[in-house]
Amino acid sequence: MSSLNPSLHPLSGLLKMRHPRDTMLPLAKALGLVLDQSVDKYDYDGFARLVQRSIKPGGGMVAAWQHKDIPTLVKALGVPNWQDFS
Repeated sequence: MSSLNPSLHPLSGLLKMRHPRDTMLPLAKALGLVLDQSVDKYDYDGFARLVQRSIKPGGGMVAAWQHKDIPTLVKALGVPNWQDFS
C-alpha cells in the first residue's frame, strides 16, 4: 500500500459526498487504497484532525472537496495566509 494513508476507513456505502467519492474512486482503486469518507462535508476541523493524525513524515494524502471549501480547509489546517487559496 502507498504512503497516502493505508489505515483509512472503508467506504461506508452511504452516498454522502458522492461527487468527491466518484472522483477519487478510480485513483483509490488504481493505488490499492480504501476511501475514507468519515468526515462530514462541513466538518473542517474534523478534516484537519484527520490529516494531522494520519499523515506521517514523508507521507501524504489526497483529498477531494468542493472547490469553494478549499480555503476553509486550508484555514482549519492552520496554514498562514490561507486567504491566498481562494
